[in-house]
Amino acid sequence: MSDVSDDSYLYAVAVAAAAATVVLRVDIMKHRWKKRRTWVRLLRSRLELGTCNLLLTELRATDTQMYANFTEVLPAEFDFLLCAIREQITGSGRWRRPIPPHTKLAVTLEYLDTGM
Repeated sequence: MSDVSDDSYLYAVAVAAAAATVVLRVDIMKHRWKKRRTWVRLLRSRLELGTCNLLLTELRATDTQMYANFTEVLPAEFDFLLCAIREQITGSGRWRRPIPPHTKLAVTLEYLDTGM
């Protein structure tokens, strides 16, 4: 008779374990299908209104000396550097939209200029 009670106990434990596995799996699936949030707050049109797109474009068109003061290189030198390293600094964009190469270069030149 002890064999029967041991078998029923093992059966009850197996059923409980299976039920717990199903409950956990359902909970994981609910979590997986939640609406994902963005990693950063999306500003109205950050790529169009940012420093590199507004300020540098305007300075390049109107005042090349101020552009050179900001980037520490003339526009022709900036274009030469950009053509030389564009392939190495271009992002893949698998998860988010990558930062454009001209923006990366401008930020890097500004960083190197300030020494921070």
